[in-house]
Amino acid sequence: MIVLEDKKQVIINFIINSIEVLKSQKERFNSIGIYCCPWAGWISSSFNIDKSIADTSHNCPDFEVVEFEFLELKHWEEEYERETPTYIFEGKTINFNYELGDEVLNELFFKFLSTIALEIKNAVKEELLLQMLDSKFYRVF
Repeated sequence: MIVLEDKKQVIINFIINSIEVLKSQKERFNSIGIYCCPWAGWISSSFNIDKSIADTSHNCPDFEVVEFEFLELKHWEEEYERETPTYIFEGKTINFNYELGDEVLNELFFKFLSTIALEIKNAVKEELLLQMLDSKFYRVF
């Protein structure tokens, strides 16, 4: 069972640290990409220095500094590989059904990560793209 909120601070710290490391190497950046694959258990940070998010067609792999840092969350992958993966978000328990496809899982993680993206956006004041791998779920904050 995965309680998504249990990793909220770890993910926030990962993104803030990515920003700080990039700032120590580059003078500036204008946008951040948060890219996630929940079933494989990873989140990556990407950055644009001169390009805009629109220039990248809202696609993290097309950022100028792609997969700058990578956070592995093995327990997400391990849960996904169980017979009936179970997730808790906002007090609701979701038993994942493989027959419904991964977009159901992408939507759940997207909602969770959107709360983090909004916090990061408000803190750094730069444009931010949240995107799920191989999914229709993305949003510019």
